[in-house]
Amino acid sequence: MPKLTVISPSISRVSILDTIEAYVPQLAKEDQFIVVGDGPQPLARAMCEGLPGVTYMETPEHTGDFGCTPCDYAIARAEGDFVLFIGDDDLPTADAVSTIKKGLATRPDLPHLFATYHTNRVLMDSLECGHVTGQQIVVPRDMTKMPRMADVPYNQWMVSDWVFITKVVKAWRGIVYHPDIICYMKQQNYGAKNV
Repeated sequence: MPKLTVISPSISRVSILDTIEAYVPQLAKEDQFIVVGDGPQPLARAMCEGLPGVTYMETPEHTGDFGCTPCDYAIARAEGDFVLFIGDDDLPTADAVSTIKKGLATRPDLPHLFATYHTNRVLMDSLECGHVTGQQIVVPRDMTKMPRMADVPYNQWMVSDWVFITKVVKAWRGIVYHPDIICYMKQQNYGAKNV
């Protein structure tokens, strides 16, 4: 079975504890869960300290680029064969990891895209319930092909997930889409609001 590294960029939302509690028990011993702070995040560090199965790291400086730089930072330090991303205020389904690994077994040479269910009817006037979000892309950790998430112009930060997906598809010359829902986006957060 492929080794997974789950990466969750954090701005110290307390909801990261719910994300960890839901995800870590699903992971195999060889898998990895990384919480990566966008710059120094004393609260996130304190929340993650001593939690089994969780590695905490942070970027040297705060960027505020919707987790792009923190994800790049964690990808470079990940140990998994595949990396995937989840927001620090999102929750995996109860069978997320088994669904992902089952999907990866079909084409381990390509990235895979899974669905997210948005519990709000419409987010940011554009995303509708049940549509796919880039946070649920699972990418082979091949650093010779891996695009940088942070290589996005400032005016595209809000759609950086989609930009990353398009770069991944181009780099790997394909992607496998799965209609399976592996994540619930509970609500749209703006800034460092704790939920």
